[in-house]
Amino acid sequence: MHDELCNIIAFHQNSQLHTQLGLDAAQSKHLLNVFNSAQVGTLPLKPTGGLEVIGGMELAMAINLHSRIASRVLLQLMHGPYKKEEDIYTAANKISWEDWMTTEQTLRVDVTAQKSNLNSINFITLRIKDAICDRFREIKGRRPSIETATPDVRVMAFLDPSLMTIYLDTSGEALFKRGWRDEKGAAPLKENLAAGILALTGWQADQPLFDPMCGSGTFLIEAAQIAKGIAPGAIRAGLITPTQEKPQPALVKIYKPVIIEDESQNEPNSESKNETKAPQVNTGWVAPIAVDTGKAIASPQNKPLPVQKPVTPIKQLKRASTELPYQASRVDLVGVLQGFGFLRLKPFSDQPIQQGWKLIKQLAQGQMQAAEQQILRIAGSDINEQMVAMTQRNWQKAGLPGLPIVRQIDALAAKSPFGDMKKTGVIVFNPPYGERIELKGGRGDREDEKKSRGARDPLPKNISDPQFVEFLANFGRHLKDHFDGWQMDVLTADMGLPGQLRMKETKRTPLFNGAIECRLFRFDIRKSFIKTTNEAPDSEA
Repeated sequence: MHDELCNIIAFHQNSQLHTQLGLDAAQSKHLLNVFNSAQVGTLPLKPTGGLEVIGGMELAMAINLHSRIASRVLLQLMHGPYKKEEDIYTAANKISWEDWMTTEQTLRVDVTAQKSNLNSINFITLRIKDAICDRFREIKGRRPSIETATPDVRVMAFLDPSLMTIYLDTSGEALFKRGWRDEKGAAPLKENLAAGILALTGWQADQPLFDPMCGSGTFLIEAAQIAKGIAPGAIRAGLITPTQEKPQPALVKIYKPVIIEDESQNEPNSESKNETKAPQVNTGWVAPIAVDTGKAIASPQNKPLPVQKPVTPIKQLKRASTELPYQASRVDLVGVLQGFGFLRLKPFSDQPIQQGWKLIKQLAQGQMQAAEQQILRIAGSDINEQMVAMTQRNWQKAGLPGLPIVRQIDALAAKSPFGDMKKTGVIVFNPPYGERIELKGGRGDREDEKKSRGARDPLPKNISDPQFVEFLANFGRHLKDHFDGWQMDVLTADMGLPGQLRMKETKRTPLFNGAIECRLFRFDIRKSFIKTTNEAPDSEA
């Protein structure tokens, strides 16, 4: 993460690169001025889940657009000591919230604590909400509304035993929501974790990459976007506009978006029953449509950024042979309408900051154009036909060219998808395991053991389905026979996996898949030789 942030800053401080990617001298100078003082803080002594950076709003914008690993970009508003709940209320009430949002916007507050001596996190959350709303009442005579699903502004607070920190969330929805995943398998890997794993493998864009258990294609799509220079926030920034695949005839119906108007703009409908003419004003917004239900998600109290509504008639139904416009699902509500959290903060209305955002996007667009000719050596396979089709659809929504090289095939039959290429590459995958997907026989009596395991206790071995353990043994032999010289990285919560593969890992990295403690095992695959024993090599506990 530290290296990624340093690279993002260096990218925006490189005037020579600015010229190569299409910026003129004045535009490059503007970026150099706003990024001149940007810097990354020192690495924390303990992994705290966060890293400090110093810079202006433009730095927050750039990290939101370009960071593949970060979950959120938080702007610190205050940091200080506390002893009781009222100390937190007083501190929150002193913050100039009127400089960051308006009373017409909606608000959400989230609080996390680590070893705090206060009794109730929910009560602390309520007190911070009260502090914000009371300040607005005192200054503006009215207060913002609370919206927990898709708020305009998110406030976050963190408490340790003696100190509290209050942040504004500049990201909005979590950054792992890239905007392309409308469909996912039973246990999808978060996009930012997949990107972090790719960074740990050392894979480069000109190397072959293969995922033999690709699921919905997270590793493949993240790698392809890296190779093609597509910023992870490109969809949310409006740099690319993904479309869904063509539907089957007579099976898909397009629902008319719901237009929510100001009352002053409502007029009697004089059009025919088949179509409605949209008003030529810019006061409403188009409600996003849930992909799973086809129904509009409309909330007048939760207005995204205003958008220019079309002046042409909006027909209720389109021909089934046309392409569906991209509509973010309720789970992944991160299309252009929602964008990033900083777009809804008051400072973004300042012209210099808007100019900075325009140049940051222009630079990202130039980066995409410069990588258009990059050849993709990225492929995957999955035994489930539905997962293969899902990967193909997600690939297209992610703004990637053509269709991915993905086959429906048992991993035990998979071979290098790049023919007789002598150049070896990286195999990366996230196999199912007991805590991730409830396999038959994968939990059973071990559920109590999992609950009783302490944070410092070793991870269990052999937590997978016995049939899957047998598969891994066969898979290990298959890899040695057909992927000699390749590097393989596997994310799993099963510490017994190296023994199950009959392979000795060369590196292990602790990671968390959500709340599940895992290890990223690395193996250097070597061709099988005749052995005099059937015993598996020892593996470290």
